[in-house]
Amino acid sequence: MSFRQLVITVYEPGGVDRTSFPLTTGSPFGQGELSADESLAMLDDSGRALPLQTRVMETHEDGSVRWLLLDYQADLPALEHTTHTLVTGRKSPESPDGGMIRTAEDGDLLVVENGVLKIEVDRARCRPLLRVWHEGELVSDGGLDFSITGDPPQMFAAHHDISARFEIE
Repeated sequence: MSFRQLVITVYEPGGVDRTSFPLTTGSPFGQGELSADESLAMLDDSGRALPLQTRVMETHEDGSVRWLLLDYQADLPALEHTTHTLVTGRKSPESPDGGMIRTAEDGDLLVVENGVLKIEVDRARCRPLLRVWHEGELVSDGGLDFSITGDPPQMFAAHHDISARFEIE
């Protein structure tokens, strides 16, 4: 038995048409279903191959893939479901700008860019999405905050804890 295809359905919930939007997901595979050196392609619902990066996260005892991380870029129409299919025997192209997702570090600031989006992450203060640009225009500033409220009421905010960090894999 071998892996032939994996269908992934994505829903765009924000009401915004997204072009070359970065997506990440992972999938488990049974022993012997997928070899680590298999050619893979991610196809949109018209059969066009999308830019794709893969990384084997875990293998079975026989060396076949147990868990595969998939990073790809896709167009997502606003408020619609879109189907993508991972197939064997084909290869996805490089991203349109000649590279994949790029990262840069400046101290505790991590910058992630894909040609359309640029995202800054403050890892030291555990603030993802500190600033977000879309096609060069700043669209969000201030980041997200994580907090936990306990019982009795006591709030923990991640950005106040110097030992809390945010990492992107």
